[in-house]
Amino acid sequence: MAEEEMVHKLIIVGLDQAGKTSILNILNKKYNAMDNIKPTVGIERDEIRILGIPIISWDLGGQEQFRESYLKNSRLFDKTDSLFYVIDVWNASRFEEALRYYSKLLEYHKRLSTRK
Repeated sequence: MAEEEMVHKLIIVGLDQAGKTSILNILNKKYNAMDNIKPTVGIERDEIRILGIPIISWDLGGQEQFRESYLKNSRLFDKTDSLFYVIDVWNASRFEEALRYYSKLLEYHKRLSTRK
């Protein structure tokens, strides 16, 4: 299978209201959906194409009640090609919380990579 035909796995993660779904809507050219964005509950998967490359996007809802469960599910991050961590730069009051979650994700990935 040629590289451009391979489906890539993209995970987009961050705190709630950081703009993850908005970024995916723009990449998927769903401009009309920008006015009606609702919080992502759990995980939403979608098939998109970026520069002709087929991608399965995984939008991880950033509410606190979901975050720890993501870090306990090693299959969720298995075979991930790209992971984007999104921070809302306009919400400085949540920078520390965002940094703590990002640090947990990095530590989690270190543990996963040492198991392989």
